[in-house]
Amino acid sequence: MNFFARDMGWLDSRQLGRIHTASLEILRETGMAFNSADALSIFKAHGLKTSGDTVYFTDRVIERCLETAPNEFTLLARNPAHDVDFSLDSQVIAPGSGAVHVVDHQGGLTAPTGADFIRAARLAQVLPQMRLCRPLFLPQDIPADRVHAWMMANQILHQDKPYFLMVADDVRLLGLAFGKTEEQMKESALIGRSYGLSSVNIISPLFMTDEACRNLITYCRAGVAFSITSMPAAGSTAPCSLAAAVLLQNCENLGALVLSQLVSPGHPVLYGAMGGHSNMKSLGAVYGGPENRVVELAGCQLARYYGLLSRGDVSVTDAPVSDFQAGAEAMFQFFSAAMRSVNLLPGCGHLGSFMGGSLEKMILDTELIEYVRALMRPLRCGEDDLAREAIKAVGPKGNFLNHPLTFKRFRTEFHEPLVFGRDSYERWKKRGRPQAADLAHIKIGPYLEKYRQPDIDPGLRKALAAFS
Repeated sequence: MNFFARDMGWLDSRQLGRIHTASLEILRETGMAFNSADALSIFKAHGLKTSGDTVYFTDRVIERCLETAPNEFTLLARNPAHDVDFSLDSQVIAPGSGAVHVVDHQGGLTAPTGADFIRAARLAQVLPQMRLCRPLFLPQDIPADRVHAWMMANQILHQDKPYFLMVADDVRLLGLAFGKTEEQMKESALIGRSYGLSSVNIISPLFMTDEACRNLITYCRAGVAFSITSMPAAGSTAPCSLAAAVLLQNCENLGALVLSQLVSPGHPVLYGAMGGHSNMKSLGAVYGGPENRVVELAGCQLARYYGLLSRGDVSVTDAPVSDFQAGAEAMFQFFSAAMRSVNLLPGCGHLGSFMGGSLEKMILDTELIEYVRALMRPLRCGEDDLAREAIKAVGPKGNFLNHPLTFKRFRTEFHEPLVFGRDSYERWKKRGRPQAADLAHIKIGPYLEKYRQPDIDPGLRKALAAFS
C-alpha cells in the first residue's frame, strides 16, 4: 500500500456536513457553559435559553452569526509597512507566547526574565519571517500584578509590528500606542481594520471562564481581532476519538463565535484548530504528534466550510530541547499547515509542549519556513527554464559549470540555508562538531546587532514609562 498517495485525511463535503449537523445538535441540546453574568445577559437579550451558566443555542442564531463574521481584515501596525492583510489565502507566521522556561542551545533551563523578553522581542522585530509581535517569554522577575502591562508596554517600546494582547486590560495601552479611543478602534475593526490581535481560551469540554468571557467582550467592544483557542485532548478533555475531538473543537468555536457576533456583528474572529490527544501514560497533552495535525487540518477545513479565517499553530514540539525530534515535529507541522493554508500560525520558538522558549529555536524555525517556501514555489517550465538549447549545446558527457545559464541563475535558482550546514564530515569535525542549535546560537548576536529601536513619539514613550 502506498501510504503517501493518500490525501492526508481530507474530509469530503458529506463528512463536513455531518460534523456541522452534530455540532448544532450538541449546542442546541447540551449547550455550552459561560461563567459570566455579562455573557449570559447578552445571550438572554438575543432570545437564547439559559439554565444556570449553560446556554442553549438555536440553529438560526448560529447561522446568522456565521454570516456576519468576516473572512478578511487588515491588522494594523504602528509602522504601516508592517500591516498584515488577512484573507482566506493568507498565511501569517508569528512567535509563540507565554513560555515559562528559557531553553539555551545546550539544553540548559532557566526562568525567563524581563531581559529575555526584550531580547526575544528584538529578535522577532528583526526577523522578516515573524509578521506579528507575540511575547515568547513570560518574565518571572516582574510582579504578577503588573507583568501583563509590562509586557504590553515593552512590545510597544521595542517593536512596531502588529501587537498581541495577553489580557483585556492591554486594550488601554493599545489605545495609547495608536492614539485611539476604544470606540474609534471598534469602528475601524468593523470596516476591516483592526489595531490589535489576541486569543480567547476555551476550557474543554464546552466551558468559558469569566475571564475568557470578559476578554472576548472587551475585545469586541474595542475592535481587537482575536483567535479562538480551543484545544480539546482526545482521551481526557474530549472523547477518545479524533473525530470526536474535531466535533468538540467545532462546537466550542461556534459557541465563542456566536458570543462575539452578538456583541459586535462583523467583528473579526479566527476559528481555532488546535486540538489533539492525551498521552495516556502521563495524562499530559500531546502537541507534536500526527494526531494533532489531523485535528488541526480538519479544523481548518471546517473553518473554510463556514467561510471563516483559521488559526492553528506552527513549529510546535513536545521535545524539551532543539534536537532531531524538535526539528522533525516542527517541520511536519510547517508542511501540513502550508499544504492546507491555515491563516494564522503562531508558535515559532516554542519547545517542550509550549512550556519552553528558545531564541535558537526561533532562528531554526525561520530556516524551516524558508525550506517550505522553497518547496511550495511552483516549478517554472518556460523556455528559459527548460534550457533545451543549453542541453543540445553541451550534449552527452559534458557539464554546465561554465555555461552562461549557470552564471545567470545560480544565485536565484537554489535555496541557500540560513543556518543549516552542508559541510563534509571532516570540515564539520574541524569546526567543533556543531549541532543545529549551536549554529543557530551563533546567529543570535549578528541578528540582534541589526536591531534598531523603532521610532516612537516622546509623549508615548513617557506614558509607557509608568508600565515598563
